[in-house]
Order: sequence, then C-alpha cells, then structure tokens
Amino acid sequence: MVQADLTEGFRIGDTVKIKTGNAYRYYQIAKRDTLFYVKTNHSAVTAGTTALSYTKMDDLNPPDNYLFQIYRIELVKGNVQAFLNQPSSTNRWGTNVAPTSGFLTDDHNTAEVEIYITKNNHPSIAFKNLTNASQTPVTRWDGFSYELKPLTEAETKGKPFIEIATEGI
Repeated sequence: MVQADLTEGFRIGDTVKIKTGNAYRYYQIAKRDTLFYVKTNHSAVTAGTTALSYTKMDDLNPPDNYLFQIYRIELVKGNVQAFLNQPSSTNRWGTNVAPTSGFLTDDHNTAEVEIYITKNNHPSIAFKNLTNASQTPVTRWDGFSYELKPLTEAETKGKPFIEIATEGI
C-alpha cells in the first residue's frame, strides 16, 4: 500500500482501493482536476443558536465514478462554530467521548483534513451561533476531483494501491 500526499493529490494512473462501509472497490485515476468550492449561501444562523441542525453539502456530491478529495476546509466568514459529519451521522472532528468537541471558529478557521467523497456519501455541516447577532457563514473547500475507471481485483494484482476510507476511521 502507498501513502497519499494530501495537498499533491493522486496522479493519473494511480490505483485506489476505496472503502465505503464494509465494501471495497478498486479504481484507476483516469482524470483529475482542482476542486475549489466556496459555499456562500449557507442559511443564516440565528443569534444564540446552540442546537445542531446538519445540512447536506449537496454541491459536494460527485457523480458516479468520481471521487472528491478535500484537504482543507476554511470558515471564511461568520462568527460561528462549524461542525462536520460524514456520513451524515458520523462526526469527523470530535472524539467518541465528546463528538461535538471539534469545530471551526473565527479564531481557528482552517482545518487540514483528509476527506474523500463518493456519490451519495457527501458531508453535512452544522453551525452554532453563540453571538447576539444573526450570522451567514461562508465556507471554502479545497481539494481535487477525480474521474475513476473501475477495476476488477484481478486487474490490480501486483500493483501498488492507495487505500482510502470515505467515512472516517
């Protein structure tokens, strides 16, 4: 197994073994492009909002045989706390004991992450607003978009591969 360099991404021709749930599938990277996505239309978060209401990031739902790799998320605007789930019920930044202990704020607004997204397995985001004014957050997602060529296990025999999980660890 080979390790990936997150900010460099995969190369065309690399073989990846993608784990979703308990299933594994092999692919070859056929094409790649830079992914730079700024979400400016998050719903406004009312002053004093402490309950978490997660919203799926539908714009980060790739088509069939595509993979999105996110290596950086930034809270560009908004004096809020941002929480991330992927899949929708699994917190990605907290711990098992304190699942909402990991979040972005205006003080700590950037997270270097390792998030892989396949079709219908895109992240959800929620915000808390502990201020006295309504806030409309803006987030930025940096990474890569890959077109994937499905491979059989036999086609990967003897080839190095990069194993990735789409649901955290």
